[in-house]
Amino acid sequence: MLDRNIVTWNALISAYAQNGDGEATCRSFKEMIEPGLHPDSVSFLSVLTACSHQGLVNEALESFNSMTSTYKLVPKKEHYASLVHVLCRSGQLAKKAAEELFKMESLRDAASYVNLSNIYAAAGKWENAVLVKKAMRERGVKKVPAYSWVKVEHRTQRTKHENLTTPKPK
Repeated sequence: MLDRNIVTWNALISAYAQNGDGEATCRSFKEMIEPGLHPDSVSFLSVLTACSHQGLVNEALESFNSMTSTYKLVPKKEHYASLVHVLCRSGQLAKKAAEELFKMESLRDAASYVNLSNIYAAAGKWENAVLVKKAMRERGVKKVPAYSWVKVEHRTQRTKHENLTTPKPK
């Protein structure tokens, strides 16, 4: 390649990605950044797309992380969509969602914890389900019971429903 600028590199990387050659896409991306050329959002989108089609989960995560931390680029919805796609195809979306959930110390929504625990339980990952419940207890997140009031023949009856998952009121 005679003129090695971001446009020509993006054309090459994009061509590899569109033709489903994830390894060539990643290799060309590394060759581009080696001499110090900074990738742009198009570069990263091509890499993420190629990783998605080839199931290259680690490469996709590394690329996405370097996009934000090393190159200080703000991901767009297309970047997130490609990342979600590669995680879904590999069966790791729930795992990644859990990791992000536990980074949010202030999360007090019991439904999020219960749903995540149920996902793990349904997949037979009981240890992970227990860890989610433990984190819920440690953070003081509790399911709040709901009440129903029913009027029957001039009498009001209250019923407590403890199996509902709603955020804890403050």
